[in-house]
Amino acid sequence: MSTDQRDSGRPLALVTGASAGIGYQLALLFARNGYDLVATGRSDSIDRAAADFEQHGAHVVPVRADLSERDGVQVVWQAVQDTGRPLEAAVLNAGRSIGGAFLDTDLDDELDLLALNITSVVALAKPVARHMADHGNGKILITSSLSATLPTPYETVYGPSRAFTYMFAEALRQEMKDRAPGVTVTALLLPGATDSNSTPAPAWATPPSAPAPRRTAASRSPPRATAPSWPAETTSSAETCVRNSPP
Repeated sequence: MSTDQRDSGRPLALVTGASAGIGYQLALLFARNGYDLVATGRSDSIDRAAADFEQHGAHVVPVRADLSERDGVQVVWQAVQDTGRPLEAAVLNAGRSIGGAFLDTDLDDELDLLALNITSVVALAKPVARHMADHGNGKILITSSLSATLPTPYETVYGPSRAFTYMFAEALRQEMKDRAPGVTVTALLLPGATDSNSTPAPAWATPPSAPAPRRTAASRSPPRATAPSWPAETTSSAETCVRNSPP
């Protein structure tokens, strides 16, 4: 960590799954709103994304890690600790989907999905929440999905995994209100189907007579990012990680 990163005067945010899709766009918003970043991705594309974020004045620590592995979670948290700075915001966004009939899909792929979408969120939220509670403030955003609210045939494991992240965020929000009122927890519940490289189009989205459309990485031609207006917990007043934290 360079001296200018330690002393930049900008708040620090962690964004997982920041190399493409929703995570890329959120990291871009943080950079534009005066944050430095620890940004994670599974491949070397995180280095290219970090270069984009740095164009907006952010100091970025890109971390290549597989969060479906416990060691990957530890690598990410160590990168945050190595900055020597308080973490003001954390976006636990990394995730994936699998499309297809449950009778046909591969069990190992589904267990990997659960490790990434559920286990890594809990494993990383633990040190993040404790760190923020110790400092008396912070904002946590946990990505869920519209799939959390209804059955998802042909994405039979993905939908329930997002139901978990939604309920986990809701429960943690209530606990933090009691134990650390300066720390807010927000469930990002509204995303539906998103142009991303995380998964091919699900089987139910494509008529049998048509080939599945190719999904393009959002980082290749991202839509213009605008200031966020995230639903907070969908049950109380809106909180945002970006706008409500002073730079």
